[in-house]
Amino acid sequence: MPIDTTTLRTADGRDLCVESFGTVSGPAIIFLSGTYEGRTLYPPMIKNAHEQGLFVLGYDRPGYGGSTPKAGRVIADCASDLVAIADHFHLSRIFTLGFSGGGSHAVAAAVLLPELVAASAAMCPIRPPKTVMGATTAGNFETTFTNEKASILDADAVRVYAEKERVEILSTTDTSMIAGNLEFPAKQRVTLDFLTFHYASMKAALQPGVEGCADDLLAYYSPWGLDLSTNQVPLKIWHGKSDQTVPYAHGEWL
Repeated sequence: MPIDTTTLRTADGRDLCVESFGTVSGPAIIFLSGTYEGRTLYPPMIKNAHEQGLFVLGYDRPGYGGSTPKAGRVIADCASDLVAIADHFHLSRIFTLGFSGGGSHAVAAAVLLPELVAASAAMCPIRPPKTVMGATTAGNFETTFTNEKASILDADAVRVYAEKERVEILSTTDTSMIAGNLEFPAKQRVTLDFLTFHYASMKAALQPGVEGCADDLLAYYSPWGLDLSTNQVPLKIWHGKSDQTVPYAHGEWL
C-alpha cells in the first residue's frame, strides 16, 4: 500500500509537506497529528482506509518535518493550510480527525471551514486556556507542559522547554521507549504498535528543529482566533477519563 509524499506551496509562500494514501475519488479525511508529531500516518488507519476506499492525508504543521515555520501562528491558522491542501488535491469536501493538540486544530477546522469540512472528530483535544476564555471548569493544563515557573506566553522560555523535549525524544531508544510506557498505570499505556508509530512520527517531525513544537505550545495558550459558539459542523469529541496528558476536563469543557 504505497504512501505518497507531496510538498505544496501555500498562498503566503510557505512549503507544506503532506502524506497521502488511497484514491482521490474516495471520501477524504485529513489527519491532524498531536504535538511533536508530524505527517506520518498510523498504519492501522491506512489499513482501514484501504478497506473502506478512503483517501487519507496527514501533514506537517508549520515548523515540523518538511513544512516551513510560520512565526506567531495561532490555532485558527490551520484553516488556510487545510484549504491549500484541499485545493492542491482538488477536494471539495473533507473530514478532519485530530489527536491531542491536533484535536484542537480539528475543532478549529470545523468552526472556520463549514463549506469545506463535512464533519470533524477530536480525540483528547486541548481546550483554550483559562487566561483566554475566562472559564474555570477545566483543569490547569499549563503545568502539564511546562512544569516550570516561566510564563507560558514567554516565547524564549517555551523554546528552551521545547528544545529539552526535542533532545529527549530524538535520543529515545526502543528500550527506553518501552520502559517509559510501562511507567504509566495500565489504563494509560499504549500498544507497542502505537508507541512505535508515535516515536517515529515525532522523530521525523522534530528532526529539522524546535520551531514546530514551540509554536504549537505557544498557540495553545494564546487566543485561538475563532469563536467556538459559531460552529455549524457535526463535531465529535472523544476523551478518556484516565488521560493524564490532556486532562479529561478539557474534552468535557469543549
